Amino acid sequence: MGFQGCGEIFDTAPQLPYNAGQARESWTVEKADAEKLAKARIAGPVHGIGLDNDDGHVRITKMDNFRLLGGSEQTHEHMQEKAIKFNERLKKHNKRVTDLSVKQFVELAGEVGMVGPPPPPPDKGESAPSDNGESE
Repeated sequence: MGFQGCGEIFDTAPQLPYNAGQARESWTVEKADAEKLAKARIAGPVHGIGLDNDDGHVRITKMDNFRLLGGSEQTHEHMQEKAIKFNERLKKHNKRVTDLSVKQFVELAGEVGMVGPPPPPPDKGESAPSDNGESE
């Protein structure tokens, strides 16, 4: 069966220099390549994959612009919340994820809190940490 329809994604995506033997911190991207990548369009839909499932449940969510798979109940719920917020922002501007450049996608993902891991749940019986910077 193969990956039908993927040819145009790979043919138009800018090729970035990559050396598998180098640590990520030492990757370099030429300015022109970075600009091409920032202007490239998202092929969509965006796939979110949770890897921390140990309860045996298979969680799948399909919504506009997103496909979410796996994760613990908490992780999957977190992915759903972020995808909903992202879609709400897109809907305000009458856009789909495929209308965004990579740069626009990354900016919007940051605005809705998609970047980085979800905060750990507080331990039961433990109070939330204070913001005053003092340690106990």
